[in-house]
Amino acid sequence: MTGRRRVPRPTGKRAQQLAVRWARWLLQFAATELEQISEGKLRELRADLDGFLCSDRDIRPVSTSGSASNADLRECHEWLRTGLATLARGEGWRIRYEFPPNYVVRLRRVTRVFGVYRPLIPFRQVVLEETVPVLLDRLRFCEDPKCRKAFIRERRQVYCSSKCSNRHRSELWRKKNPEKASNQRHTRYVNVMKSAHGPKIKVKRLRRRSKRADTS
Repeated sequence: MTGRRRVPRPTGKRAQQLAVRWARWLLQFAATELEQISEGKLRELRADLDGFLCSDRDIRPVSTSGSASNADLRECHEWLRTGLATLARGEGWRIRYEFPPNYVVRLRRVTRVFGVYRPLIPFRQVVLEETVPVLLDRLRFCEDPKCRKAFIRERRQVYCSSKCSNRHRSELWRKKNPEKASNQRHTRYVNVMKSAHGPKIKVKRLRRRSKRADTS
């Protein structure tokens, strides 16, 4: 049996920045389709997972006694995606330790010892202790209904990207201003036709086809 030891988590600006950085990595990891990437990329993800569990000792003094396999990577990936999907539905994400830690009490500190090393077990614990506080404060799901991607917000951010923001705001504007939106579409169409066929071309206004009634 091998062990994993951990001392109390440091606090401060540097520790907070590291927690946010790893929280962003976790969201990218969850969004990755493991079946569609190369073996080289899988190796990089395994190294990143080991880095998440064995970060800078000055910030998060964690040590592990092994490295993640592809099976471990997929298990962590599935568990994380399931948890984020639960949050996206507005439900509670239940995080349990499979092997609760033992506590060794000394005069100067308390050390928690984990008797069996499997990446998923400390992964759950590190996610809970290091990342969940960041998620509670800054996790958002993109307000664009066509996206709904999870992201770590900056300030009052509600969209994961400017692309989603522009697309969704444009759709909302078109719904509220259908006549102006139609005029804008026609103007763009006229400009395209004149660019292709010359400025003297006469462009008729296109009529929108009405949906056929369902006769079935």
